[in-house]
Amino acid sequence: EAEQHQTELSRMVNLNTMGEMASGIAHELNQPLAAVANYASACQRLLSAGEDAQRLSEPLRAIQQQALRASEIIRRLRTLVRKQPPHKTPACLEQVIHEALHLTKSSSRKLNVPLLLELDDAVPDIAIDTIQIQQVILNIVQNAIDAMQAIPSQRRQVLVRSFVNPEGWVQVAISDTGPGMEEALKAQ
Repeated sequence: EAEQHQTELSRMVNLNTMGEMASGIAHELNQPLAAVANYASACQRLLSAGEDAQRLSEPLRAIQQQALRASEIIRRLRTLVRKQPPHKTPACLEQVIHEALHLTKSSSRKLNVPLLLELDDAVPDIAIDTIQIQQVILNIVQNAIDAMQAIPSQRRQVLVRSFVNPEGWVQVAISDTGPGMEEALKAQ
């Protein structure tokens, strides 16, 4: 019952985070969809001009690539908000981190917060629930981005590191250059 409650709370946090990121995601989806529309218009103009089918292959390939890009963005979002029980499988932590950060790219760009990565190649694949780890990374990074709005843009950055710590455990460390936690909040 406690696990089910925790899973439900995690899902609600994810939905709230997705709601906050909706405008950034809409912008992210708008780019490939606008490209698809432009390439399709180009194909129509080529057809109207009597061009042969060979000239259509490049814009049609571009349409396919942009449609797949939009589909991948939607797939990642659906995976993050889908209700599912925890499930551990061997995974490449570097790939999990990249997928999580991809969803924060537009908000970090909009707020001028560089996302820096120091991912150790020596980190082995590990058995994790990739969705839960992505959710945690996404929430922490988004909180860091939000917390840095009050500081000058040239001082903003988020650093995500992965490494094997001295005890032999795989570790992910996320730090930012924000103001830190208020004393009252720390006491609470």
